[in-house]
Amino acid sequence: ARVLISVGGLVERKGFHRVIELLPDLLGRFPDLHYLVVGGACPEGDLTGFLHEMVARLGLQERVHFLGSLAPEDLHRPLSAADVFALATANEGWANVFLEAMACGLPVITTDVGGNREVVCEAYLGSITPFGDAAALRDALAIALARVWDRERIIDYARENSWDTRVEILEHEFGNLLRKRTGGVAS
Repeated sequence: ARVLISVGGLVERKGFHRVIELLPDLLGRFPDLHYLVVGGACPEGDLTGFLHEMVARLGLQERVHFLGSLAPEDLHRPLSAADVFALATANEGWANVFLEAMACGLPVITTDVGGNREVVCEAYLGSITPFGDAAALRDALAIALARVWDRERIIDYARENSWDTRVEILEHEFGNLLRKRTGGVAS
């Protein structure tokens, strides 16, 4: 089976409904496709009921699996079981969840909003689609589901861009600056 996954608060901005509405078309090409939805209510809202109704209306109860909210340390389980990560978001800053998905070797299909292009910055990491263009999103998902991805290369990128790695680089650079200002003495 092919597995698509999205993670985030179940709010309109995150675009779970945008992915669900494309599933009937995608199932025509990938009859074994399943969609994992990880997330729940958050301070921004709760579309859980709406999404369940949408899934029922489209007859996708056997294909869409609502896993609820998971602790960050448990996200690797469903992410590792998936093939492609999708987030059809309307607005995003720096989406840490992209790096979490990439750390499990998943390509990311997302929208051209906020900082998404900064994270999904190379074709080997996934693709960016114009926000609101359902056909472009559907096509990008279909291409991603059909493609063989270099998961190790995606994992390497995530590792190089992890929070810990970035902090280490910043500490090193700040140490260099401090040494320059103090004439080579850093304390």
